[in-house]
Amino acid sequence: MRVVVVILLIGLFQSSCLKKVEGADSLNSSIFDPEYDGGQWYVIDDISTYTNSNNDFKVRIEYIIYESVLPKLKPSGLSITADCNQYPTVKDSAELNYKGNFEGVLEYTPDGSTEYCLDLGIYLWSEDSTINRFSQCVSL
Repeated sequence: MRVVVVILLIGLFQSSCLKKVEGADSLNSSIFDPEYDGGQWYVIDDISTYTNSNNDFKVRIEYIIYESVLPKLKPSGLSITADCNQYPTVKDSAELNYKGNFEGVLEYTPDGSTEYCLDLGIYLWSEDSTINRFSQCVSL
């Protein structure tokens, strides 16, 4: 009798381990997931020009990553890569603000154009790769 109970318990245990976790197919909603299938995860908040303390003319692009597109467990910083027009790729860090959003600023020397097309992606340091790229163009 004990042998039968043990065999039944082992069978029950194994079958419960093999059950599919509900919602596992939809685990691609995090911007940190390589299979992310959501929409653009950042918003360009502002684009402007200014002259810095060295008297250099610069284009400043500010972007926001709203808390609503982030997973519940948020890091204190977010690494991204930025490509803009013909400039070299830049690794940047968006910082967590007091509202729970991440903010970042990119600065470029003007290239003579009035439109700046920004391509941001989540940078994974451990893999030295960028995932979930989205592009948006803005005019000065």
